[in-house]
Amino acid sequence: MKIFELRPDSNLLKCNFDGYKLSLEPIPILKSENIPKPDRVLPDTSSEYSFLHSSLYQLHNHLVADPWLHHCAYYIDVSFVIHKIQYDTTVGRVKQLTPVYRCAIKRPSNSGGIYNSYLKFISEKYAVLSDGIGGLRILDTGDRQKNNEWKEIKVYQPLNSSGFIIQDAKFAFENGVKTIHMLLQLIEQIDGKFHNIIHWLTYVEDGNDKNWREAGRRTLQGKGSLHYLSLDPKCKAFVYSSNYEYKYTNDSFNEIIEEIPVVDETTEKPQNEESENSFTWTQNGEDITINFNQQNERSKNEFQVKCEKSHIEVKYQNQALLCSDLFAEVDTEMTTWSLENDFMQLNLVKKDTELIWPYLIPGGPPADSINEKQSMLLSSAPISDLNTQMEECDYGDDGHQDEEFFIERLDVCTHKSSHKVFLASNHPLFSTTLRPGYPQAVAVRSDVDCCLWLQQVSSNDEWSMKHESTLHAFGYIQASKRERKFLACSPDTNLAVICESSRHLFIYKNSYNTAGGLRKRSGPQLTIGQQKLVSFDGSNGEILGIVVDNEIILLLTENAILCLQLSIEE
Repeated sequence: MKIFELRPDSNLLKCNFDGYKLSLEPIPILKSENIPKPDRVLPDTSSEYSFLHSSLYQLHNHLVADPWLHHCAYYIDVSFVIHKIQYDTTVGRVKQLTPVYRCAIKRPSNSGGIYNSYLKFISEKYAVLSDGIGGLRILDTGDRQKNNEWKEIKVYQPLNSSGFIIQDAKFAFENGVKTIHMLLQLIEQIDGKFHNIIHWLTYVEDGNDKNWREAGRRTLQGKGSLHYLSLDPKCKAFVYSSNYEYKYTNDSFNEIIEEIPVVDETTEKPQNEESENSFTWTQNGEDITINFNQQNERSKNEFQVKCEKSHIEVKYQNQALLCSDLFAEVDTEMTTWSLENDFMQLNLVKKDTELIWPYLIPGGPPADSINEKQSMLLSSAPISDLNTQMEECDYGDDGHQDEEFFIERLDVCTHKSSHKVFLASNHPLFSTTLRPGYPQAVAVRSDVDCCLWLQQVSSNDEWSMKHESTLHAFGYIQASKRERKFLACSPDTNLAVICESSRHLFIYKNSYNTAGGLRKRSGPQLTIGQQKLVSFDGSNGEILGIVVDNEIILLLTENAILCLQLSIEE
């Protein structure tokens, strides 16, 4: 497994960015009323009461953008009709709703296991649709610039009668064969706890009869919330972000081989359980401190310490107190240790001083949470100006301060983790499509900014994440908006949006060239952005979906469709 960090590109950061200037100019809003009621499923609170259910149902975006076609979006109504919303840039008006697909299904009353329907575009011609009650459809949309009705290619019941929601799908040519990969998510209760179950389905088109068939499937499972879920660019791995690890439980293509731990009988083991966990450890940005408890007076000559760049061995009277590989490399020349009154202290210096260690040794005790938290806040708190007072939102979202989030890539061949990125307590904020056909970019807070990272694979099949763009100061701003429901940005990343459930919409434009030549003393000219606030009276009902384009913002509410025309002056 390769551990690496998300290091922002300095060319995409603005050290002289000085915040956003509030604009009081009104934004024209086009409103379409008397629309077919959007389809919406809420969890059955008698059996679907976990945080996983709440986030999956309540934060579902019912408005779907088309990455291949700007200024339009789609939604599904209660009669299971897909409607196209299109903004005409030539006249500055929203065209009349156009039904493009009708499906004759009858959804039963919600008694659990029913999910929201979801539409996912996978190419200029194809889309996939889940109905929330177990049905999966592959659709031929034809030329979507025209308002032709879509054709249904195939209907499947991949999980029998179990409902699910499509989280990602990708169309590809593999060995000259048309292939569709899909990630389907559902929630199941296992041993009294709710788990996310991810089914990775692969469909191929037969060359003779042009019929799509299931080639195989893989299943993954985990109990943590999913803040990001995607296939890698070549569909060779499962990429996710959570605070708990996920693992493969089934693979019809390759057998999953469970590893049996190998016990090295030549290594001297602790003689009792107390000595096995007789140490604690803490860390800061540069150092690792390990404390070994001692009950009796001991001399320094009775200890043997051997430290290599990725291995540590500590013995007392030839009894192994610690002998294991380290999480990452250390500087062996800087290793020191001392003997105090009641403990022996060992100090290691990290080779990579910016890397946060999630564990010291595989299977070892966790870090001393209290001391480590105080040390980490002092050494790596997200602050951009040493003269600025720290605030509560600088330490992560409420409820997640003691959790460690990460992004992990699980290889499809080995079923193991190939790459891992540790995010500390800052989970991904949102994901968005920047380029058609590419995996969704993930937005991660970095200092006060929000950086957008896009998966990429090199010519030698080396996977990495590239810093694609930056939403300046957006990481700090969104942390103060406690009523936020949706976070989004435009495809060109010049606009960032925070949307509440019904009352307010905050719009932030990165570049706004009206700083008036202001500059800090003996410093460069300031760069500022523009902020706009849109308030709603609540008559439209709850906001159910949002699509942010470069020039417009489309909102789907319970009773209307709103189109915000973003004519922000330079």
